[in-house]
Amino acid sequence: MASARWLCRLCFVFFFNDTATTEIYTLSLHDALPISRKLYWALVVGLPPADAGRIALPLAKTGGAAGERMAADAEGKTAITHYAVIETAGARAAWLALQPGTGRTHQIRVHCAALGAPIQGDGKYGGAGAFLKGEGIAPRLHLHARAIELPGGGRPLRVVAPLPPHMRETWAFLGFDPDPPGDVAFLADG
Repeated sequence: MASARWLCRLCFVFFFNDTATTEIYTLSLHDALPISRKLYWALVVGLPPADAGRIALPLAKTGGAAGERMAADAEGKTAITHYAVIETAGARAAWLALQPGTGRTHQIRVHCAALGAPIQGDGKYGGAGAFLKGEGIAPRLHLHARAIELPGGGRPLRVVAPLPPHMRETWAFLGFDPDPPGDVAFLADG
């Protein structure tokens, strides 16, 4: 019965924000519950240097005419992202699974750009090189919060979100299966 009370304290809200990034938020009526793990999917332009890895690049906020940005900065806050290539479209693009180990603003976007593989549609961090040409590829940001796992009594609660329409269309265009078996495999603990 304790786990049933715990589940009743949660409310999940799924929405598309103005950058078309799928977001998952949790709210608790009592205590703030820690989010144990989040898994994101992204389409990146180009290929990362390895099929899987860990990006440890400190980040700091910077200002400017274009608004707030995050940038790599040795004096910045620790930021860690684990990634794995799920599938590629030649050397042109890759579908990545990304799991942040920390929760910095725009962390995944900055880390992908630092790999030399910016997220499709992310002109803020990838510039003109973040846009693939093709009728079946929307110029919108291709970053999606695929799953979240929350601690619970006995076993974690896992919520999985389907791809948004613009990403589903891109996956079809590139020949990727948007619902591969075992697709919610987390990359690292915590």
